[in-house]
Amino acid sequence: MNNNEFNNIEIPKEIDLFIKNGLNKAIIDKKRRKNKIAKMAISASIMGAIFTGFSLNVIAQRMPFLNNVFEELKNNKSSETMSISFNEYIDKYSQPINQTVTSNGITVTAEKVVCDGSNLYVSYIIKKDTKFDEDQLSTNIIISDRNTVDFKKNSNLWSKGSLEGAFVDDYTFVGIQTIFLDYLTDEIPDEFMLKTSFDYIEPVKSNEWNFEFPVKVNRDANYKIDVNKTSDAYTTHTVNKNAFSLDIEYTIPKDKEKDKRGITTFYSIILYDDKGKFLTLLQDDYLYDEDQDKERRLAKFEPIDDKCKYIEIVYTERNYIDDEKNPGSYKEYENGELNDIKIKVPIN
Repeated sequence: MNNNEFNNIEIPKEIDLFIKNGLNKAIIDKKRRKNKIAKMAISASIMGAIFTGFSLNVIAQRMPFLNNVFEELKNNKSSETMSISFNEYIDKYSQPINQTVTSNGITVTAEKVVCDGSNLYVSYIIKKDTKFDEDQLSTNIIISDRNTVDFKKNSNLWSKGSLEGAFVDDYTFVGIQTIFLDYLTDEIPDEFMLKTSFDYIEPVKSNEWNFEFPVKVNRDANYKIDVNKTSDAYTTHTVNKNAFSLDIEYTIPKDKEKDKRGITTFYSIILYDDKGKFLTLLQDDYLYDEDQDKERRLAKFEPIDDKCKYIEIVYTERNYIDDEKNPGSYKEYENGELNDIKIKVPIN
């Protein structure tokens, strides 16, 4: 692949989430250590978690017969770095697809699909006639995909821009495509048809990897909590508990660009369960401006246990300056930690 082709590839959006999670975890670590200054490193250490070529022996355990990608990945070490929660709902509600397309030396099998009305996962087996390049042997394959549903015209569903998974051998990758349905304005029916097409599977292009299959939605684990609570400059609107995510719709001040002192102010949301566990942010998207200073957003976090009694939402405001020793990174400005706003929301 030449440099021009590489430059035209869209970088997966979840990189921003790794950065934000890295910043938030560093904030938490600092608070726990109290007297130590936690530097906010947006650097190669974070990017490396996504792009570094891992040894095949490190990533892929020996998988027997591939008849259930969800199950195989659940038992694989790579699942520890994936954003997908392999809970009982995947096993219980996944539906078979079993469609296969071969083009330009790559055979793609769409194996299973599962959907909770907010999140949709499709499992794939990707086989290449020749060996994958050694620097590709990571837990992600970059893709370019288009996804539409039959109940909304001109729908273009957002996905992560990569398949998360593991290499079985030098020729075979098994992975999961994540598609978010939250941003559709139409009510999502209990069953619909999904069309998904890949025109790029790293490092090959084609317009023939096209699939169409029915999706049955299961909402057994879902319920919505109307919070509508304002604290200081922050408003928590709703909490949606789904099988595969916990979604928070909220209003927050807009980030402040670098001022004359070189200070940048970031506003963020952090979540804990009732045991104090930090919940990983899966997706955090802008919805619309409420006014010139505030914006409404939708944040998706890893799902909570069904026995969780409450969650604690923490809204943070932090000041940072450029870290001159680490270009492209931030470090906390002196007295950069401002007051946190904490909200406890009962779940059960």
